[in-house]
Amino acid sequence: MGDTPSTSVKGPSSPLHVKAGPGHLIMPVDIKDKIMFRPDTCSAEVLSQSERLNATLPALEVQQFGRTWMPVRRDKWAVHITAPVMFTLVEDDPFFESTENEAEKYKKAFSSSSRVDTSLVPKAPHCMELSYWSQGWYARCFGFAMECSASLGLPMGK
Repeated sequence: MGDTPSTSVKGPSSPLHVKAGPGHLIMPVDIKDKIMFRPDTCSAEVLSQSERLNATLPALEVQQFGRTWMPVRRDKWAVHITAPVMFTLVEDDPFFESTENEAEKYKKAFSSSSRVDTSLVPKAPHCMELSYWSQGWYARCFGFAMECSASLGLPMGK
């Protein structure tokens, strides 16, 4: 997730969602698949699971995301994180501006973290973890975790 919302999430509500009971919304699967995966970025097998993986979310979360939640998480919460952070943006994300500048701004927000790694993954879809990039993504995540845990075994400053 980036720091700056894309134009599609800056408005008061989202036309991408439909009501799903009192106070909740859901994104129809046909719309969700087009937004979360660019063409040819995941297998048909993954898309066959879309209905099962779809879930409702609170309407207020959608309506207030860009105005309320995003500024708070960076400006008030990130500074308190001391653990290592690995942060990645994907190209052409429908919800966040995805640029090297955005990644660098977000990196600076974690000023108390012992380590912050950032990257921008070209051509990857929003749901990278379910796409053709998933194996490389998970290898990177596990590698980062292994590096961080190995560093914990050494005294500070060595």
